[in-house]
Amino acid sequence: MKLLDISVSEELQILVDEVHRKIGRNLMLLQHVEAMFKTLLIQSRVQGASQEEIERFRSKRKELIARNTLGELVGRFTSEVLVRQGVDLPVNEQELPDGFVTFAYTIQADFDYVKQRADSLKLILHERNDLVHHSFSRWDRLSFQSTQTASAHLDQQHMRVADEAKTLKNHLESLQRIAGFLRNVVASPEFEKQMEKMWLQGSPIVLLLIGMSRDALNTDGWVGLADAGQLLWMREKDDMAAMKAIYGYDKLKPLLLASEIFDVREDFASRGGVRVLFKLKPET
Repeated sequence: MKLLDISVSEELQILVDEVHRKIGRNLMLLQHVEAMFKTLLIQSRVQGASQEEIERFRSKRKELIARNTLGELVGRFTSEVLVRQGVDLPVNEQELPDGFVTFAYTIQADFDYVKQRADSLKLILHERNDLVHHSFSRWDRLSFQSTQTASAHLDQQHMRVADEAKTLKNHLESLQRIAGFLRNVVASPEFEKQMEKMWLQGSPIVLLLIGMSRDALNTDGWVGLADAGQLLWMREKDDMAAMKAIYGYDKLKPLLLASEIFDVREDFASRGGVRVLFKLKPET
């Protein structure tokens, strides 16, 4: 009888040690899930007009998200990334600088899928809270049956969390591929050129020139650049006076060409000399 008691005690101790191991395993997996949430949320938003601005934006976002609890991370994910089809995310344009680029990674799906994913994420949060706060209180480590039940529960919990970890890993890998491509684009000289062109196309001088060209569409669409210059000096005197400093050009013709939205031609004037004309390109 004594040997039997020793045998049972040893068997129970082995099972207790195994439960301790499984608790640690599940905690590590939940920490991994939390880390993936943070990485995905940090990288899911990109904003800035240059690579330096994007890195500053990301550093601030990283600092903010690093302080979030798992519950807050799940809330952020379901509100910022998991989006029902047809629902647009709000954008505060007042916070965005001129010539910005903004990128948002979202997972868009129908209502049923979004709800199912949201429920799964809430279950992960429940599993974490249950493991940390309640697993020891309901486990009688002196009971073989209770220890067996705890072991089986931990195995089931691990499978549920592992499934969610696999899904998050797939999302994160997809996002990182996109983010890597975006970083290469932003760092390229072509990106800087395109941003400068976009800024130029939305500048006060170019917008006025667009308006003049549209007003002339009832004729042949061509506008004399000299006449346009006189009007610009009346309406945008400061920009015209500091054209070289602001736009990088000291004359209107190269500015028009740099915007890439005007056709420019030269005609002989009736009184001699050359007259420069411009009009919007048909595709514009």
